[in-house]
Formats: sequence, structure tokens, C-alpha cells
Amino acid sequence: MSTAEVVLTCVFTLLTRSPGSFPPIQLVEAPPPEAHPKADAYIGDRGTIFLITSSATFVDAAASPTHCRTPAMKKLASILIHEERHVRYGYDEDGAYHAQLIALASLGVSPDSSIYISVQRSMLAVLKAKKRKQPAGTVASAHSVP
Repeated sequence: MSTAEVVLTCVFTLLTRSPGSFPPIQLVEAPPPEAHPKADAYIGDRGTIFLITSSATFVDAAASPTHCRTPAMKKLASILIHEERHVRYGYDEDGAYHAQLIALASLGVSPDSSIYISVQRSMLAVLKAKKRKQPAGTVASAHSVP
């Protein structure tokens, strides 16, 4: 089994889920040109979750693949939850980030940890950018899908 496969096995173990309970997951070396250069994952056609093996989070998780409870493994697990939320419910960043934060908390990550705070900051930045892009006179809804 490759290191990447061991990492995924750890992530599924942390989440107490089977690979079959997730949308299809594919490992890729780099994000596509249109993705953010620091992306950890993205959704492709037909609801496939693409995990980027060159991302800092994946590299950190792969550094000790036999230790499933590392902060990087927990963050990677929460990223899968975030992306799964998109596949199942659409482009609802608010819901996806909240699902990710709940996953982190359920994995024992403290709200004052650097990982939890970094996810919160990402969420706030994405939601702020989304709000700036809204046409004047519209009302934002956490349940709307663009």
C-alpha cells in the first residue's frame, strides 16, 4: 500500500467512516490551473473529490502515516468532510466550513488551536469575498447555492 493510501486509511479511521460512504476520491499531484495554489482539495466533474498530494496538509500527514491522530491527519479528515458537503449540498461555503469545524471539534481539535483558527480564518475570508461579489440589493442566505 502506498503512503498516500495509508494516509487515506488513517483519515477514514479517524472519521469512523468507510471509503464507500464518501463520494469518489482521487489523489492528484497538483491543483488545476484555476484552483487556488494552496488548495488542499477540490471537487471535479461528477462529484469526485480530488485530494492534492503536494499540498502542505497532505505532505505533513504523509510524514508520519502510521500515526493517525496527528494534527495534519485531523485537518485532512476535516477537509474531506468540507468537500463531501459540497458534493452532497452544492456550493454552500458557509455550510461546508461549519461541517469542517464540527469535524475538527469531534476529532478533539481545540477551538484555540492553530488548525481550528486557520479554518475559521479561511471561512471568514471566503464568506467576506462572496459577500463583496453579491449584486447590490440582494440578501445573503447561508442556504443559497450560487
